[in-house]
Amino acid sequence: MWLYRFEDDAARAVALDALHEVAAGSTLAVDLVTAPAVWGDPDPETGARDIATPAVTLPGAWVISGGAIEGATLVATIDPATMAATDCTAEAIVGARIVPMWAGSADAGISIAAPAAPPPPAISRRQFFEQAARLGLITEAEALAAAARGDIPAAIEAVIAALPADKQFGARMLVAAAGTFEAATPLAAAIGAATGIDIDAFFRAAAAL
Repeated sequence: MWLYRFEDDAARAVALDALHEVAAGSTLAVDLVTAPAVWGDPDPETGARDIATPAVTLPGAWVISGGAIEGATLVATIDPATMAATDCTAEAIVGARIVPMWAGSADAGISIAAPAAPPPPAISRRQFFEQAARLGLITEAEALAAAARGDIPAAIEAVIAALPADKQFGARMLVAAAGTFEAATPLAAAIGAATGIDIDAFFRAAAAL
């Protein structure tokens, strides 16, 4: 899904009319609410309540869509499961709520989460092996031996042994002697694939140790 911004309601209306002819149901006009409306006390006779303070919305006319929209500014990619904004070009939308225009309340929407921070480009040898031990990928004894003497833990040796033969020696040298470990390496990717861990999350957590 994508979040688009038009300059005004008229431009959005024209685009929606065109889209509904070819992609009905895949687009929705929304507001980006930063503060929900505050309702007054109910009328004692009718029970009806008026809005005491209108919702605060970000300027612009917004649409979420499952397809590309001509003439609109693409602001973010939205994960439909979590409503996390990725490739976000407007930091101001983080923390806002995507609310269908007919919903009438920010409670009906889902907050846009901040994109996950990128992993640090490198972590120290100690951080790498300590985090691996904390996750149970290697034992604490293996972590100490790897950090102090360059021993290669069994689980990491198994990953290296599965690499192409011409890549194994370089990988063993890296694990045994490198002072830092980088996230964007074939070995890191291989460890992630073999163990099922999220390498970016691994490096973010290790950097905090």
